[in-house]
Amino acid sequence: MAAADTLSPAVREQLLAYLSDRLSTGEVLITAEQFNKAAEEGLVTLTGETATDSIRQELADFLAAANAEDPAQLLAPGVENWVSLSVFAQARKAGWGITEVQEQGSQLFRTFMRSDRTRALLEQLGLKSQLVNMSNCHRFLVNRIAGRQDDGQKNASARLAGLATAAAERLAAASPEDSAVVDPSIGAEERIEGLLEAPVDLPDEAEAEARKQSEKTSRARLRQEQMNDLVTNLDNYVSLGRISAEDAESLRKSHQIDQAVRSGKVDKEKGSKIRNSIMTGQARDRIDRHVKESLDYATAYLQVFEALGRMEPRFDPGLRFLIRHGDSINEDVESGVPASLGPVVEALAADTEALRTLIDIMDRKEAEVRMIAARLPPYSLIVKRGQGRVERLLIDADFITQLRESSADELAAVLHSADRKQRARPAVAMLSLTVLIDRVIKRTPFRKELRLLKVNLIIEEFYHATEDVGQARQRAQEFLQGRMRSLFPDMSREETEEMQRRGAEIVQKVEDKVLADRAARQKDQPTKADEGEEDDDEDTLSEEEQKKGVQIVRVSVMIAGRARQMRYRIMPDPKDEERFVIARKDPESGEMAPVLRRGAPRHVERTRDGSWELSH
Repeated sequence: MAAADTLSPAVREQLLAYLSDRLSTGEVLITAEQFNKAAEEGLVTLTGETATDSIRQELADFLAAANAEDPAQLLAPGVENWVSLSVFAQARKAGWGITEVQEQGSQLFRTFMRSDRTRALLEQLGLKSQLVNMSNCHRFLVNRIAGRQDDGQKNASARLAGLATAAAERLAAASPEDSAVVDPSIGAEERIEGLLEAPVDLPDEAEAEARKQSEKTSRARLRQEQMNDLVTNLDNYVSLGRISAEDAESLRKSHQIDQAVRSGKVDKEKGSKIRNSIMTGQARDRIDRHVKESLDYATAYLQVFEALGRMEPRFDPGLRFLIRHGDSINEDVESGVPASLGPVVEALAADTEALRTLIDIMDRKEAEVRMIAARLPPYSLIVKRGQGRVERLLIDADFITQLRESSADELAAVLHSADRKQRARPAVAMLSLTVLIDRVIKRTPFRKELRLLKVNLIIEEFYHATEDVGQARQRAQEFLQGRMRSLFPDMSREETEEMQRRGAEIVQKVEDKVLADRAARQKDQPTKADEGEEDDDEDTLSEEEQKKGVQIVRVSVMIAGRARQMRYRIMPDPKDEERFVIARKDPESGEMAPVLRRGAPRHVERTRDGSWELSH
């Protein structure tokens, strides 16, 4: 797609929303250079267009004006992220947990804002300190220490992921032969930084108490909702033998009186008399005792369902992997690794998306996972402390879809079903998923293999981050001898010795794999020989070539998802002189001829700003 001469109002609005989402995820954007670079990336993501020089200047002017007119929209959130991450680094260095942050975090932020460094930056940016929202900064710090995201961060991340997916699909549809090339060096250092983060701490005493109180409130709310729907489930309770048919009829009549009182048709005093004539206090106590078990059962699993549903959707690939291979992961043996775990580990190594999400679960980077690990409510209602597995898992991958799409009312109807098997199915599925997550975060054969896969992945990223094999090998060896221990603070001496013993083998295997992949990518990418790109010293054309309309130009080509300007000779298409094709000299005849790829010439077209790009 050729770049337009100017940014349309719609694209400007989309870019502002895109940058706002990046800021909502915690990204630091402060300087003009940072904003301009992010906007150029956003332009490619949103439109598929690479910014020309004129568009770059327009983007710079547009963002400068936006930050000057309304600094609270982009500039202030960017500074808030910088302040939050700076204070987070100080808190981590001091070994702070949630309690220290809640008690002393505000003072730490005030001290940081008064520092000469911060004042100088604000003066340089022309931003008033009052525009930096300390509440946002404090919330960011608490969430980061707790290893969770608020709804705003989750939604922004989901929108950005959707845009990236759409951009990749658009690129694949427009140029499948070029988009098939993937460059793993892109973002390698960022991925390494994430992988080298220490596991998130378990909730401290204050956070655990806050969680208990919060879930106590949720439980009361859910139980009241079930009490309100009691009449709906009376027939089921009769079928289950919880109450008699007479008691059920009395409850229905009592419920009708309650509705009449609420609507104003009957006053409260008269309603109370009628209700007592229908059902005595002794009868009500008897019914409450008999239905209590059913109400407690439904309330507990509705509460667990709500909590599991709070897990970020990005973890779904990992959760589905656990479910698909649950029997092997749940298997336990006296010592060593279950024989069935080998194929599971191989499958996980080949599924990078599931692997990365399970690593984050293992490192407790999801808030609900931390609660499961600490056996806090509501998980303590269904899994006993010390329980590491269940004898039989009953869950399928469709449960994750139900978790995302089913409503509480739909689940409640099943939990109150008269069919015992139907009633138990979602409850057992929730128990199974909770136990499987436990198998990832507790000392199990699967976690041991997952740690080895994480080490393998980190070493791979070292090699992706640089072309210098010696430098990558040195980083890998230093990691194995030092930093690895802090990643797994509870690693036993036997595990440490085994990891170091297998370290050299891991490094060598990774090095061989990365070098082979690198060679394969280089083979697939365009070369001067097969694409017609010219050497720098071949910048002249013969008089005959000029007469035939041959030119030497720069053509924008997408390689590894990036637009690169490559030198080519182009000539009019012999079959359609109004179109141009990439050309090179025929080695036998010495004549200029179209370059063929998969049997077809590669056409190019001039864009509005005078540059050239491949035709789509």
